[in-house]
Amino acid sequence: MYHSHLRFFLFAVITLTLAGCGPSIVGLAPAWNGAATEKPLEARVIIDSSDYEVVRVVVHYSRHNWPGVVPARSAVAAPDPGNPTLFRHQISDPENFRRTYRVFFQWELQYTDAGGGPGVLRTATGPLQSFRIGCTEAGVSAALARDQALIAPAFRIANPHIQLSASIPPPPHGFVSFIGMGETYVGPLNPVTPDPAVVGLPHLLFYAPLGNEATAGGNLDVLVPAPPYQLIGWAHVATYVPDLPPSVGCLPAESWFVHEAGFHLLNGGFAATPPVEAVLGAGVATAPDNPVANVFWHPRLWDFHVWPVPGGTQPATGILNPSGQPATGQSFLPGDFFFPTLTP
Repeated sequence: MYHSHLRFFLFAVITLTLAGCGPSIVGLAPAWNGAATEKPLEARVIIDSSDYEVVRVVVHYSRHNWPGVVPARSAVAAPDPGNPTLFRHQISDPENFRRTYRVFFQWELQYTDAGGGPGVLRTATGPLQSFRIGCTEAGVSAALARDQALIAPAFRIANPHIQLSASIPPPPHGFVSFIGMGETYVGPLNPVTPDPAVVGLPHLLFYAPLGNEATAGGNLDVLVPAPPYQLIGWAHVATYVPDLPPSVGCLPAESWFVHEAGFHLLNGGFAATPPVEAVLGAGVATAPDNPVANVFWHPRLWDFHVWPVPGGTQPATGILNPSGQPATGQSFLPGDFFFPTLTP
């Protein structure tokens, strides 16, 4: 008797559960190649009753980050001619979805339910999903680790003020040190008219002045070296193309930011010359007509800073050293470096 009641109870629970389940939608994992001219987003609709009728399938998607459904791009997907449960949307601008870009997407199924009365529109939403074009997250970690393995041993020198100061262009800030960035020296690649960025070769190198950090960074008129130095980071640089962060190996595209256009001054400072624009980062900058005493001027540049983590093989990325080293010195002004406003 007990077992028969238990079987009936379980049957009732299962029946009620199935009766409460409506249609669902599942996004399929894309396998895009960065250079492909067709980049589809696909989903499968699961319907187990003739009481339901699909009205519309919509996909919301964005590049780099997820801004939410409303700011994201949205498109109505079309059913596959040979499979009515498969829906597909072809990205209209595949050239703007490059290798290493992260893509976020969420599917939405709109349907009617005969049991709920005619004309009643219901919605089923799939989970938020993401993928990286042409690279796995393990590939991103490997690219950053390789960058560190190739650069750190080669440029771990105590006297960059002697070995690297004869570069062309010269050190961008003289011997002035900045909080969280240190002193900047030019690497083997030209950062002003940038040589193509590659994993394992830096455009710029950052050193913390261990000899007299406060003096090196505390006075823009004091252009004296403060050895010995410690390598704390480096930078990759690329020509600025609005809304299109560079695609370099498997370096994460979302870590590229903008170094504002401006003059590098004789005293080690920086005078930004941003263009007038409604959307931050929307345009390129041209040289002003009234140059000031300077070392050199450069337009807007894409910038990618790498910061080794002491004792680790996986470096961090970001504008400033997350460790805060060096802790004293000059500070950059807001807007000298920034993450631009990118379209989804």
